[in-house]
Amino acid sequence: MALRLTDKLNDDEPDCDDNDFYCGHKLMYDRDTPGYFPPNLEACIPLVDLAIDSYNQQHSKDYRVVEIVRIIAAVCSGIDLYMKFTAAASKEDGGSDAAVTFGAEVHKGITETTVEYVYVVAEGATLPVDVLPACYNPCG
Repeated sequence: MALRLTDKLNDDEPDCDDNDFYCGHKLMYDRDTPGYFPPNLEACIPLVDLAIDSYNQQHSKDYRVVEIVRIIAAVCSGIDLYMKFTAAASKEDGGSDAAVTFGAEVHKGITETTVEYVYVVAEGATLPVDVLPACYNPCG
């Protein structure tokens, strides 16, 4: 279940330990948190690439990931990764040097991995990865 921006978020949920999934999800990476470069980021990079490849295939584009901004993982019959990243189109595809912000959700299940959605984010828009509270449980 993906978090919808219209979902009411509960302010009184308990704090999570950064080293486990006790409360249903975990911050995997945050570019804007100084010194927050956990070792599990390496495992997320191929999934971010999968998301942009899915977008490219659906829209006949050739974007390449420039920078990962934030990733939150939620445990629910596998792992749902909510991602925010920037990508730029190749010059051959009419791209400029300017990077575009994308939002995506990739579900890494027991037997298969699927891209649930990936889209270009409107300037100033809020993504689920931006608003997930400290202990949002997608299965609860």
